[in-house]
Amino acid sequence: RMLAGLDRILLGRQSERVVTHRMPSFPGGYDSLTAFIRRNARYPSKAEQENIRGVTWIKCVIDKKGNVVRPEVLVSLSPECDREALRVVRSMPRWEPGMIDRCKPYVNLTEPDTAAKEPAHCYYMIPVYFPPSDN
Repeated sequence: RMLAGLDRILLGRQSERVVTHRMPSFPGGYDSLTAFIRRNARYPSKAEQENIRGVTWIKCVIDKKGNVVRPEVLVSLSPECDREALRVVRSMPRWEPGMIDRCKPYVNLTEPDTAAKEPAHCYYMIPVYFPPSDN
């Protein structure tokens, strides 16, 4: 499964750790994400010949518009599988972006929650299994 919890909001080259109100989500949810990866990932022939099996973890940013940007290999399986995992992640459709709460400095617990919810750049970790039918 994807790693969730605390995310980082990107502020130029710096980042601020915040708790998201809603994590980014792939269109159709997690099952649709794994189906997309299975449909689009190709088992590299060299990896198949060498019986390389496992997972490449890709770290990326889901930006405020839901685009997948700056994907990079977080945990490598093999150079061929890593290249294929990056290709698949780069080809993903737009996601539903993560949302954060912009809290007021003073909170009155007797009033309804009126904190502004806004899209945020969030890091996200995506597993890509090889062979693709293994996930």
